Amino acid sequence: MPQATLTQSAVDQKSKLDAALIDALLKSEILTEEMFHSIKERSNDDQSMFERMLLNGGYLTEMQLGQLKAQVRNWKFVDLRQAEHSEETFGMLPRTFLMASGTIPYLYKGDMRIASRDPGNEQINQLLRKKFGPDIPVFYATPSALSDVIAKYDTDFASQCERALEQHKKARKTGA
Repeated sequence: MPQATLTQSAVDQKSKLDAALIDALLKSEILTEEMFHSIKERSNDDQSMFERMLLNGGYLTEMQLGQLKAQVRNWKFVDLRQAEHSEETFGMLPRTFLMASGTIPYLYKGDMRIASRDPGNEQINQLLRKKFGPDIPVFYATPSALSDVIAKYDTDFASQCERALEQHKKARKTGA
């Protein structure tokens, strides 16, 4: 119980740090009270910096942090390495939307799902429900996992464009 009190006093109303996440870090003993105060001070009360310091300090992996964030926010978590990605699923949404919203459609065991860096964003979720139906499940994915998948798609797409261009050049040379 003292740790909950610590979180309430250390992460006060003015703090920008996620109190539920910090509470989970303390309760699971990933951080001690001393570690928390040190990282909080060095992060200048900035959530993004706080999380980077956790990762860079080796306190937990990005996957572990993602799972913990999803757990404290009651979101479902997806490890995108286990999901099916294809040009067809990516093509369902404009690339600019994918990048700006931090969401990607993917298949899991044949079912369409959405991976998002912010499953709690109701504005984005409303747009996704209009596109995919009211029951489309939205899962939390780590920002770097989303970036990796989008980068892979970009690489695949660039390769396809290069192949198509080469085929076009060959066809022009042969007069076909």
